[in-house]
Amino acid sequence: MGASQWLMRHSATLSNVPADCASREVELKLLLSPSDVDTFRTAVTTRLAPHKPLPGVSRLHTTYFDTPDLFLRRQGLELRVRKQGGRWTETVKTIESSGRGFGLHDRGEWEAHIDSAEPDLAALRMRIEPDARPALILAEPGLAQRLVPVFDVVVRRSLWQLSPPEGTRIELTLDEGELRCGAAREPICEVEFELKAGAPAALFDAALLLQDDVPLRIGRLGKADRGYALLAGRTHAPRATTTTATVAAAQPVLFARGVTVEQGFQAIIENCSAHAFGNEAGVMRGTDPESVHQMRVGIRRLRSALRLFSTIIPTPALLGAELRWLSAALGAARDAEVLAGETLPALTADSDLDSDSDSDRTAAVQWTSLLQTASLSADTYRSRAAHALASPRYARLTLGLAAWLGCESWQSSSGKRARKALQQPLHALARGAVMRLHRKLRDTGKRLARATPEQRHRVRIAAKRLRYAIDSFQSLYPSKATHRYVRRLGKLQDALGQLNDAQVAGRLLHDFVQKERDLEHSMQSVVRQLDRRSDLAEPELLRCWKAFRRAELP
Repeated sequence: MGASQWLMRHSATLSNVPADCASREVELKLLLSPSDVDTFRTAVTTRLAPHKPLPGVSRLHTTYFDTPDLFLRRQGLELRVRKQGGRWTETVKTIESSGRGFGLHDRGEWEAHIDSAEPDLAALRMRIEPDARPALILAEPGLAQRLVPVFDVVVRRSLWQLSPPEGTRIELTLDEGELRCGAAREPICEVEFELKAGAPAALFDAALLLQDDVPLRIGRLGKADRGYALLAGRTHAPRATTTTATVAAAQPVLFARGVTVEQGFQAIIENCSAHAFGNEAGVMRGTDPESVHQMRVGIRRLRSALRLFSTIIPTPALLGAELRWLSAALGAARDAEVLAGETLPALTADSDLDSDSDSDRTAAVQWTSLLQTASLSADTYRSRAAHALASPRYARLTLGLAAWLGCESWQSSSGKRARKALQQPLHALARGAVMRLHRKLRDTGKRLARATPEQRHRVRIAAKRLRYAIDSFQSLYPSKATHRYVRRLGKLQDALGQLNDAQVAGRLLHDFVQKERDLEHSMQSVVRQLDRRSDLAEPELLRCWKAFRRAELP
């Protein structure tokens, strides 16, 4: 879709946001590689047909202020003073943001022009409703005297005005520079689409047009978030080399009484997305295997959640296919890391490994070589996963997902019956979905005692889907009954997982031998140990299955 089609599309479909709504900031943040800046500038001109010609580049120096104990941060506010040209402007923003997981930031913002580089809290309070929470926080006794600079942002800013018809206005900025916190530095190269009037969907549509020429990545953190992270000794630079990226684990989804299907869908999908994409940095630049594991689980949870609501909210076919592609890339890396980091180290080089060897020394050398090959394989698959996340394909997937979910375009494509179903209580849909998945697992596992590895795999998948559904809806159910049920389901999953790890290990080891025949002896020894472990695990699996079958569904 070209720029003219984009302009025409929004002439009839966008609802207006008042142009003078100065206390609200709605923007889409994206990250850009410095090497793509020239391509980006050209794409803006050719794809988006900006209303104004390319302006000169302005220099902005922004200082963020807080107390030594970060009082403002803890209260959910960001306070900054910016110098542009010869003018000083102070701004306070709220931290909370709807859709932040999709790069869409929607928050309160108030500005005041001041005479120096020091904050003037009284001037800001005059811009805010007296009883509003930000005004009350800024009125805290002694706050002004406690404020100190905590970090700076220095950037070169390019600005474009995008003006589709019918009142839609977007301000597009490109910031190139760095964050400064003491001696620490972190590069900045980011794009912001700020909505001045219109609907948020216009921001994503404009960004998707640029994706045809240059990969833009979702920016889940604002400059202040990254500044505070730098202050704490962490980094979120797009091209950083840090190996200490934080691992994001799944968080519980909590529902209020009377939550609707629509509200439940939004909460669950945003929760799964935050879990999955919160590990993006760890997969791309870290070394912790848990980052790959958690991102893979997050993507599985997301796909499972989309499946739960699919009768009311169908997932676009292309989006579903791309999520499967991403899941496969992460799955290959996870399998290789489990083999190298868990399965093989758990198998000690005991007499079994040496039993057919000409000498203990030869067996030890072969065993060491096998461990090294597994480790190199894990590094290769980890690198491939990181490459997938750095690709334009992944950038388009995440931006497309954000556009579909973050702007709720799934609502406009729903029929009248589906829109009515969205307003029904969530607990009814949850009960039906969990019961259906419970029956599916029981039916799939009926012949578990004589199941082939492929049949066991189907049981394992059915158990995972049931577990993800229960995790999503757990706050709707009695806690004690749910805990008992989940405990038995979890033990069944562990038993199935142990057998699956052994099967995956055997497949990967077979691949090693195809490339390095001298590893065959060690591989055969390992496979024998894995087979013995599997034989011992079979009775435990059947015990867990029988216990689960006796469990009552909450």
